[in-house]
Amino acid sequence: MKIVYCLNDITCFGGIEIITMLKVGYLARIPGNRVFLAITEEMGEVPEQLSPLVSLIDLHVRYNDNKQAFPWNLVVLAYKRMQHKRRLSFYLKRIQPDIVVSTGNSEYAVLPGIKGNWKTVREFHLSKHYRLMDADSFSRRILARAAEFFDYHFIVKRYDQIVLLTQEDKDTYWRDDDHVRVIPNPTRFCPDKPSSLENKRIIAIGRLVYQKNFSSLLRCFAKICQLCPDWRLDIFGDGPERISLQAQIAELNIGNHVFLQGNTKHIQEELAASSMIVSTSRYEGFHLALLEAMSCGLPVVSYVCPCGPKDLVRHGIDGFLVAPGDEEDLTDKILQLVQDDALRKRMGKAALERSHAYSLPAIAPSWMALFNDLLQS
Repeated sequence: MKIVYCLNDITCFGGIEIITMLKVGYLARIPGNRVFLAITEEMGEVPEQLSPLVSLIDLHVRYNDNKQAFPWNLVVLAYKRMQHKRRLSFYLKRIQPDIVVSTGNSEYAVLPGIKGNWKTVREFHLSKHYRLMDADSFSRRILARAAEFFDYHFIVKRYDQIVLLTQEDKDTYWRDDDHVRVIPNPTRFCPDKPSSLENKRIIAIGRLVYQKNFSSLLRCFAKICQLCPDWRLDIFGDGPERISLQAQIAELNIGNHVFLQGNTKHIQEELAASSMIVSTSRYEGFHLALLEAMSCGLPVVSYVCPCGPKDLVRHGIDGFLVAPGDEEDLTDKILQLVQDDALRKRMGKAALERSHAYSLPAIAPSWMALFNDLLQS
């Protein structure tokens, strides 16, 4: 079976990029498969996460080079989209794949317009209405609604299969759509030794952006500091809200307890040195950070945002789920795990056991079953 995955960048270590590289590498090891990965951005040094069994295709579109100001950036974007479609079409017609998978990057809009005998699959890595959830002004909400209308009325229907990451997303937003299937992300971590859960350290992971809602976490942790001053919070990730979050840390007078650590290539080690993970996201598509923390034996405290935490975390068993925005309850749940060592370790053990269902060997058969079903349809 020939499978082509489309991805913008293999040097950007976001969740989509990491999971895609691991997934295509695993699929390439299955006898009978030949897997290709078509990228648009500068290739550079091939990451060690990408298997040499995967054939790389550099489309040389370079969306990231578009530095023009509005409205010329839209003109350049339109040109690059045409370039992307033309070059992707050339390679697909030469390879003649059985399956082409869009990971939801720039190719999602151009792929349906390329005619061929292959089946097309589109992955959704965020919940259906993520654009609206991320819109924090009236004008952005208008643009988000327009983008949703165009996508869901003209593009989505042209794919042979849509793949979601959570059952919650399907049951809430895609219930009546019969060409939608749920296949969760796999975890990339299988540590030999999970966290001891003895370090007085809480970890949070994500880009410093509106979606992750770290300002809410800081307000909660300011109360934790008063009661448990020997605990600390480390936030890993970077983004445009760094300056405002640093100012909030100073305003709350918690600079000796909260640290914005930036990006790291050693997140597994950081998780193993922590005793719980906390998430205050406004929305997610799956929340890979929670799964990876559970894979290291960490209990979870999370707002039950759409979508992801509800699929991953069993409330009261391997963590706590809190109503979005309920900072009093979030603080209380964190305190329970901080103050009760036995509870923290019991939930951490349950989280580790739960994560085994999301290993690559457990998830990959679902993808192969989907591909085979499509080829037989």
